[in-house]
Amino acid sequence: MQKVSTTGEVIWQQYFTAPDERPFSFHTVEETSDGGFIFVGKILNATFDDMNILVLKLDADGEIVSSASDLVTVSCALIYPTLVSTDVHIDCATCTDSRVFLTDLNGKLLQSQKLNADKTTLSLSDLAAGIYFVSLEQNGRIFQTRKVVKK
Repeated sequence: MQKVSTTGEVIWQQYFTAPDERPFSFHTVEETSDGGFIFVGKILNATFDDMNILVLKLDADGEIVSSASDLVTVSCALIYPTLVSTDVHIDCATCTDSRVFLTDLNGKLLQSQKLNADKTTLSLSDLAAGIYFVSLEQNGRIFQTRKVVKK
């Protein structure tokens, strides 16, 4: 990470290594009122089937003030295919005590069911062609949503 002036001069530069050298990425950076920054991203596990949310707070000089990488563990599910004839499949080995919801473009709930261990199938065969959303919920929070198109 580095902060540069409007002329391109490097003001400060900071290097960060995730725990256990796991892959990570930042997807949100916000400047704070004290001139520092908050970085939000994710650290993937070795099998890429779940991730931890990563939060870093840097002061105005680029020094890490605080960090948290184990605040939330998010399960990543494979939802496929996205162009559907009849069924949508959900593979998620870490989705215990989770539910899947199918909604239309207006947010109307069309289906809801508990996720099975490892693999769940949603049938869209009774639905009209169109765009739908498959959302996964765990502990009362939606952690993944995928748009699917029914042919």
